[in-house]
Amino acid sequence: MAPAIAGALGTGVHDPAAVADAVTRCHAHPLAVRIAAARVRHRPAWQIDDLNRVLRDRPRGLGALSTRDLDLNAAFAASYRRLTPAQQRAFSLLCLHPAGEFDLDTAAAISGLPPADAEETVEALADANLLEVPGFGRYRYYGLLRDFALASCSEELRAQRPDARRRLLEHYLVSFHDAGRTLYPEAGTTARSGSFADAPAARKWYETERECAARADVWADLFPPVLDAAGLLRATNTVAGWLGGAHGRAPGAAAA
Repeated sequence: MAPAIAGALGTGVHDPAAVADAVTRCHAHPLAVRIAAARVRHRPAWQIDDLNRVLRDRPRGLGALSTRDLDLNAAFAASYRRLTPAQQRAFSLLCLHPAGEFDLDTAAAISGLPPADAEETVEALADANLLEVPGFGRYRYYGLLRDFALASCSEELRAQRPDARRRLLEHYLVSFHDAGRTLYPEAGTTARSGSFADAPAARKWYETERECAARADVWADLFPPVLDAAGLLRATNTVAGWLGGAHGRAPGAAAA
């Protein structure tokens, strides 16, 4: 994708890091990169730093990525309109995950759907190029699509978001409890939902979610850096405290 932007800048020496930064600011979305390259191509005086300055201007949002012939926001809106009502609902709720990446169990929790229905729905969103599939059973938004999903939904769907947040936190509360009791059975309490077949499965879940959580500051207290019984207990208490707070929202989670 970097060659598309570098080519639009024409001949000359361009800082590879700055070009890569532009691609990153487009969240590596193919259409976003095409539009960014087109904006540069139509402005011969621009340098790579000028493009990055525009892309850094977050208040402009998706409006910064449009040309006379290409409009990212319009493309996203058209894809959204082609979804079924159930798929639109899921698309508008799953974006609430602060890290933007989740597994099927988490998708089921946020959406409130049975696991089989949640899988069918997220797979349909992936088929529509509205979700990426970074690994088997894992899904994530392109950053720009997550911005669009957060901002673009009906009032009816927006009203469902507090309950979706609560379901997400409850899911993590149960998962932490199960992971801790699976890894540390000497604590004397059995796992509640049987989420993990054995200790390696519980540890793998934790390590995967920890890596994902590192991308979202709002989860800082949720996943302790060192996995031990005390850390899991603190994390469980943290989630329980969030659930007991106003609207069940985590600290820093803005209303949408």
